[in-house]
Amino acid sequence: MNLLYWLCLYFGLQANTFSQSNTEITNPSNPISHASVLIDPTGLLSYQEILTPAYQEKFKPALSWGEELNFGFSSSTYWIKLSLSSKHTQTSSWILEIPYFGLDHIDFYASQESMTQTGNLMPVDSRSSFYRFYAFPIELSEEPKDFYFKIDSKQSLTIPLRLWEQSAFDKHIQTDTLIQAFYYGGLGILAAFNFLIFLYLRDRSHLYYSAFAILFGLGIFAGNGYGRLFIWPNSPQWDQISQIVFLTLGTGMALIFSTKFLNTKKEQPITNWMFNFLIIVFFTYAVVIIAAEYVNVSKNLIFEIFPIIVMPVIVIVLYAGFRAYLSGQYSAKFFIISWGTLCIGGVLASLRQLDLIPTNWFTSYALQISSSIEMLLLSFALASRIQHERILREKAQQEALFTKETLVQTLRASEERLERQVFNRTNDLRTMLESEKKLREQYIRFGSLISHEFRSPLGIIENQAALLIRQTDNDNYKKRLSIISSATHRLALLFDRWLQGDRLESHIDTDRPQLIQIDSWLKDTVEKCKGYHPNHTFTFISPAEVPVLVLDEKMLEVVVLNIIDNACKYSEPQSTVLIRILLDKNKVGISITDSGIGIDQANHEKIFEEYMQVQTGSSKRGYGLGLSFVKKVMEFYGGQIEVISALGKGSEFIAWFPETSIAQPTDQLQSI
Repeated sequence: MNLLYWLCLYFGLQANTFSQSNTEITNPSNPISHASVLIDPTGLLSYQEILTPAYQEKFKPALSWGEELNFGFSSSTYWIKLSLSSKHTQTSSWILEIPYFGLDHIDFYASQESMTQTGNLMPVDSRSSFYRFYAFPIELSEEPKDFYFKIDSKQSLTIPLRLWEQSAFDKHIQTDTLIQAFYYGGLGILAAFNFLIFLYLRDRSHLYYSAFAILFGLGIFAGNGYGRLFIWPNSPQWDQISQIVFLTLGTGMALIFSTKFLNTKKEQPITNWMFNFLIIVFFTYAVVIIAAEYVNVSKNLIFEIFPIIVMPVIVIVLYAGFRAYLSGQYSAKFFIISWGTLCIGGVLASLRQLDLIPTNWFTSYALQISSSIEMLLLSFALASRIQHERILREKAQQEALFTKETLVQTLRASEERLERQVFNRTNDLRTMLESEKKLREQYIRFGSLISHEFRSPLGIIENQAALLIRQTDNDNYKKRLSIISSATHRLALLFDRWLQGDRLESHIDTDRPQLIQIDSWLKDTVEKCKGYHPNHTFTFISPAEVPVLVLDEKMLEVVVLNIIDNACKYSEPQSTVLIRILLDKNKVGISITDSGIGIDQANHEKIFEEYMQVQTGSSKRGYGLGLSFVKKVMEFYGGQIEVISALGKGSEFIAWFPETSIAQPTDQLQSI
């Protein structure tokens, strides 16, 4: 609402100014009817020369160029002669204003003795007043007096003339400053507001919009003369190109905003390619403009290119907006209207620069007026999109609530029916559970029997393979027999783990402790694992002195082999698995480290649950029982299993056996 008020105030003040100009003498007049123009293509004529009759005859009425002098891009020097008097007023103090700052050199001759040199390439102090445009105080009398301007510029050469009474001019400066302050304040508020929305929503559309608003605002700020006045007063060369640089960068950022807002990458890939090409063109063009300050390149040519490369932007942006709207993107209608408004202002400004339309207040401020409307409408477009997304979320929530209510009603309707069936089915379930229990017991006994029966022939095969290895000298046979022996041993271990799984399911109610020299036992186990996992490298590290453990060897195999299997399963081929023995006070640890995909911190506890499958992105899957067996074994012995892992950084599992598992000198158990 503040911005709407600002726009109303802006146009209201301007309309008030125009309405008063026809009735009050305190408003500016256009002295163009009293002006004549002499074009100097060489730029070498002096003030004394143009006063001669030969050159005085060459002055042509300024009205030939319209009510506003607009010569477009020109390398000539222009002499403007004004014959003024104060016949109809009592005021003698006047201000002759040129309300256009983009003029490189202005020489003002009030008389042969009085000459003022100023312009865009001159210091700010050369101006008669601290004002964004050029104002020259003059004294008028009833007798006509001639005043001369000598003007040249490498930018679009526009020379609007205004004649003010001193008091009216002072009020005009205050009003103009207030209006401009509202404009830049509005842009700043929109940019800051959308940047805060970006910080909250993390939607980059709002960030690109903020950057676009700031860059475009800086372009208008520089184009209105405030940049030279307040920010870079001692940089006239930069001031010449600052407006076009900021507008070019702003246009490039506007294209980036459009691709994000319209989602052209997904919805319009060909149009998105055109957008990306234009983005590169505009940012390259900005670099070329800056580089032109250091090389001998015609600035007129560079400035004339800008209106030309803007034309494709208008077509492509509006085309993409219409396509988005037709595809159902509701907020695109604000986007189309806002860009249409800015395009109209940009076209008018470009045509005025090329001297294809007359220069007046509206065409001079067309870009500023259209940009204020465009920025406001783009904010509406972003707000509309947020509102549309909120409506969709509310609709989804309502549908979810309706579905939930329907489900509750359905459940309530079936609850009574289920209650009636519960009693009858309870007896059936009890019978089924008893049958299932018997079947499970038979299944376990059958599995144990099969495991027991298979272990004997597998042991015979393994022993015979070992004898053949010792009896043959053929390396190729030895290698093949070694593979057979490893596979046989592996199969035997699988059956052993079946039996251990049965014991674990029974909460490990039995234990067959043995004295295990853990370092030599682990070394042998690692050697066997080389045959099971030929695509991995195993490294074993042990301290010099390692205590003897009192454990069930089969249970220890459950712990070590499960962890080693997981390490190989979730690691790349040819990677190294490190097995270490750790000593910590009264504890002994077996550490197994891999360089695999790792485990997220949030899943460190879940992986020890039965049938738990953590989503890792790997195609290799298990049954979710191995680590649960490991945890049960460690809990049985009063130890713990520790996990050190992070995604993409491998994993380390440490099985810590407590002091109660360490053999004492008095232990007389069977040694392994």
